[in-house]
Amino acid sequence: MGLILGCLYKQLVAQNSQVLRYAGGLWERSSHPQEPLRASTLETALRIAVSHFDRVFFILDSLDHCNEEKVRRPLLIFLKRLQEAGASILVTSRPHPADIHYRLGEWVKFEVHAGEEDIKAYIDDYLWSNPLAQQLCGGRKKDKVVRRLIESSNGM
Repeated sequence: MGLILGCLYKQLVAQNSQVLRYAGGLWERSSHPQEPLRASTLETALRIAVSHFDRVFFILDSLDHCNEEKVRRPLLIFLKRLQEAGASILVTSRPHPADIHYRLGEWVKFEVHAGEEDIKAYIDDYLWSNPLAQQLCGGRKKDKVVRRLIESSNGM
C-alpha cells in the first residue's frame, strides 16, 4: 500500500510548493532517509496535502485487482479518510468484491457495461495488432470467434 500512497503523494507534491516544503521536511526528519516513508507517515502527509488544495481528485482504477488483505482493505479504509479530508475519489472495480461494496457502502455507484460494438472494436484491434491471433483466427474462423467472445463477455 505504501507504493500507492507514495505515488498519490508525489503527484500532490509536484503541484504545490507548500506541500513540497512539507515533504522535504519529512525526509529531513526521517531517521532513515534512504528508506521509503512508512505508510502511516504517508497517510498523514496525504491528508495534510489535501488541505492545501481547493479541490483534489484521486482516480484508482481496477481496485479489485489489488490483494484484498495486504493492499485493498487498508487502502479502502484510508480512502474514506481522504474523502473526509476533502478529496474527491473515483474508484473502478468489477462488481463482485464484497469488501469493496462494504467499505464504500454509501458512496455513489454506477455500473458501466460495454456495448457489442465496443467489444467488437476492441477484439478487432487486438486481432489486427497480434500476428499470432491473426494466424489462429484468420479467415472464416474470425467471425465465429468474435461472435463467441462477444456473447461470453457479459458487457465487460
